[in-house]
Amino acid sequence: MCLKGDRLISYLIKPRKHLSLICAGKREPIMTTIKIKGMSCNVFDKTGTLTKGEPEVTDVLTATGMEEYYILKMATSIEAASEHPLAQAIIEKGRQEQVNPDPVEDFEALSGLGARAVLNGKKCLLGNLRLMGKKAVAMNGFDQKAKRLASEAKTCVFVAEADRVIGLLALSYIPKASARAAVSSLKGMGLRVAMITGDNERTVQAVADAVGIDQVLAEVLPGDKADEIMELQAQGQVVAMVGDGINDAPALTTADIGIAIGAGTDVAMEASDITLIRDDLRSVPVAIRLSFQTMRVIKMYVQFVVMCMTRQRETRKAASSRGRNLRNFLMIGPDLCVEQKRSSLKRSRRRLP
Repeated sequence: MCLKGDRLISYLIKPRKHLSLICAGKREPIMTTIKIKGMSCNVFDKTGTLTKGEPEVTDVLTATGMEEYYILKMATSIEAASEHPLAQAIIEKGRQEQVNPDPVEDFEALSGLGARAVLNGKKCLLGNLRLMGKKAVAMNGFDQKAKRLASEAKTCVFVAEADRVIGLLALSYIPKASARAAVSSLKGMGLRVAMITGDNERTVQAVADAVGIDQVLAEVLPGDKADEIMELQAQGQVVAMVGDGINDAPALTTADIGIAIGAGTDVAMEASDITLIRDDLRSVPVAIRLSFQTMRVIKMYVQFVVMCMTRQRETRKAASSRGRNLRNFLMIGPDLCVEQKRSSLKRSRRRLP
């Protein structure tokens, strides 16, 4: 069977146990396979990739004189226009507490920081510590409270009104059940494994420890993830990036191999080289092993073709040699026979008395 390019790759990944993987995206399948064969580093996004995409609000802290309901209502009102996993968790918490959000004005999502809006005529901010520092907001001691929560692997969202923090929401991410096994398999293959996230290092270190990751790239803005990938490439690493969100698309495109989670966004899947149909991180090492096996099969296929071509040339050469001998015989054979008869006749005449 002669297979080339996409047909060969499709044939090689056809077995049912590998139907959880598909080759798609910006590069040809054969090029993706070659890249994976030489990869040395695997970088995972945290939110929605290593951890479950639905965090939970675990704590609501308030300033003196503020009610928990007011803080939650303010956060729910601002986050109502956002699609970020943290926003959805806050909205879900508000729904559980039967909070009715108020309409906001001048809403603006701040990538990697949070959001701002005007609520009931007051300027409000909702976001991380970096946003509070950038806007020079009075922390009212909430920065110390956030440190305590961060040590418990919780992500903190500050609520600010009129340039001062009046509340804090803490959210917890739970690592996916398949995360630790996937990381262990990748390490067993001799690969370097890292995690990239916009959260602070203290918060994500607990997640990294839980799944067995040693290297953490923390406090990285969405627009800077691609730069971190390029920095690893500059160190001589062949990098695979695993992500699921819109914010991961530039990094997936920049990486040597982009791997998207099938449960993620369409933008991430379009930017990737491989899409994992199942939301199971153990498919990542499976895809890499499959690429290794594919390269071995391709090498065997090439060696077989070379061997066949060599045998064919030798056969043609032998046939050509036999053809020349036959032509020579046909050309000189009759004359040689006549000459031999003449020589034999002369010898017979000499013997006569």
